[in-house]
Amino acid sequence: MKKSIIYFIIIFVLMLSTLVACSKEKDKEEDNYSLEELEEYVVSEIKAYKVDDNTYGLKVASSVSLPKAGNVDGTSINWLSESPDFIDNDGNIKKRDENIKEINFECNLGYKDKTKKVYFKFKLASKSFEDVKLEINNSIPSFITSNVELKENIGGIDIAWSSSNEEVLTNAGVYTKPNEDKDIIIIYVLSDSNNSIEESLNVVANGKSDLELFEECKTWIRTDGFSDLYLDKDVNLPSKYKGTVDLSWSTTNSNIIEANGKIHQTYYDRYAYLTCKMEVSDQSYEVRMQVKVLALPLDGVNEKELTEAFVKEIALEKVSQRFFPLYTNINQYYGFLHFYTKASSNITEYIASVSDKNRPGTIKPSIEYITVHDTANNSKGAHALAHAKYVSQGGDGTSWHYSVDENGVYHQIPDNEVAYHAGDGTRFFALMDTGIKATVKMPQVYMKDGNFYIMGQNTNIRPYADKEATTFVETNYTTEDIGKLGVIVEIGENGNYFIGRTYFNTTYNYVSNYGGNRNSIGIETCVDNGSDYNHTYRNVAKLCAELCIQNNLSVDRVKGHHFFSGKPCPNAILTADYWADFLTLVSAEKFAKEHLSELTFIWRPISSNITKEGYINSSVKKGDVLEYKVQVEKNSVKVYVGSFKTIIE
Repeated sequence: MKKSIIYFIIIFVLMLSTLVACSKEKDKEEDNYSLEELEEYVVSEIKAYKVDDNTYGLKVASSVSLPKAGNVDGTSINWLSESPDFIDNDGNIKKRDENIKEINFECNLGYKDKTKKVYFKFKLASKSFEDVKLEINNSIPSFITSNVELKENIGGIDIAWSSSNEEVLTNAGVYTKPNEDKDIIIIYVLSDSNNSIEESLNVVANGKSDLELFEECKTWIRTDGFSDLYLDKDVNLPSKYKGTVDLSWSTTNSNIIEANGKIHQTYYDRYAYLTCKMEVSDQSYEVRMQVKVLALPLDGVNEKELTEAFVKEIALEKVSQRFFPLYTNINQYYGFLHFYTKASSNITEYIASVSDKNRPGTIKPSIEYITVHDTANNSKGAHALAHAKYVSQGGDGTSWHYSVDENGVYHQIPDNEVAYHAGDGTRFFALMDTGIKATVKMPQVYMKDGNFYIMGQNTNIRPYADKEATTFVETNYTTEDIGKLGVIVEIGENGNYFIGRTYFNTTYNYVSNYGGNRNSIGIETCVDNGSDYNHTYRNVAKLCAELCIQNNLSVDRVKGHHFFSGKPCPNAILTADYWADFLTLVSAEKFAKEHLSELTFIWRPISSNITKEGYINSSVKKGDVLEYKVQVEKNSVKVYVGSFKTIIE
């Protein structure tokens, strides 16, 4: 028992000693406590910020809990508001002003016998959190169609924003239209110096319309999806655009390019149309492009190999009817096979006299194009001779260089003289440097904001407003305003793309090209009642090939009247959709005349429904087989003999 009492006394003494020591330590800490530390405590508690050496600031949207004492015994904090009717001495908001009101507070700090005054400027928000929340909810539409104004401060309350999909709507409110409607959550945080609340809004970002998607897709096809119109290898044709637009492709000639992008090359350039059908939901739109499948290189290929390849190419395995529906009273065989012969065009000189009307004798600065027309004269007897006579008698001020029918060609105006046939007045051909470096052989050209674009780059070139090509038009024409035969683009010696001069033809409402009258040779093809336009078509192709050779022109420089004015001409060919086919025929004729000129081609029909010129009788039926032979000679010596069959489709 005595031992227990002794232990208790010892423990009590130890505890008492500890308490005395702690008390002394606390007294020591308090003795070291300063008003500056108390000031720091107050500033920290109400989250104020420094304004100047003796003043702090505070953003106030809701009442503030003002501390009355510090964290050390013996401290005191007294507040005095300069405008207690707005914010009282306890920090309670009594009323607001329509503007942010600045209220001065005097804060008296005390500790033991020491005192200090600290000053605060309370910036009283003109709105409460609920007011701002209501304003935001009313101002942001539930269906977003444009940029949204996301204010960072309303009435003195700071606002921080975040979007659940910044690709469509950024945290700054910048809207990028998505391919389809998108649900987005907009989160915003309202805050003053002491408080914050987080809110959210559910909105829908408006997706692109079918038309907008089609327009965007068309531009993409021209710049990325199918950028090069001159092909020397297979093309990977896209089937989707941004996972939204379905793309399907078709071709006018699968022997040249298939709908899957596979090309078939031979030793001369060939032309075809590719059509891309774009589909979204139940809407569709088509964009069409003329492509050229480039010739195989001739290096190391001998004459016999060229001959065999050429004959096999023009001796088609299948043939469909060639029909020109615009002029129904012209005689038309079923069509023809290209039984090439080296004979030149049957040209009769019928040169008109020099006059002030339609043959001024003006010498062209250069020959840049061959221009193909049709006369649109479907009358009986409106043949080539009749039109040659018409030109020689003044032609009512119009003129052209050649008239062609099923029997031959009449030559009315010397090739080096200006004639009036293209509808572009006195506009001279010229190519302009776009400053854009060539990256593909033949880019697609489109218009945006009135300027021509190539490979997504702005050429800063527009159609001209005057014949002298000194001023661009102000109208913002679009791609749809460009004529269906396009504009000329070539690669210059400096490696840049060059584009031809253009203007807007107000008669036919198309962006058209300079150089029809002043820089081209005009050819009229006859469509007179009772004539065979298949014969005329082939005669024109042969003449175009010869003129290209004589004037050192590419087949690409053979253009329809439409190219220079927008007029639907040569209407017979364009309506039948044979323009690309026509250029291929010109290219084949040109190739044979340049590379097989010493050879004689003798065609021998075996079937009765085909002539030695290759014309197919209209009596043929689907499934009929045409049989024929060809013998190719050089200086009366056989160099090639072949037998062929062609199926009627």
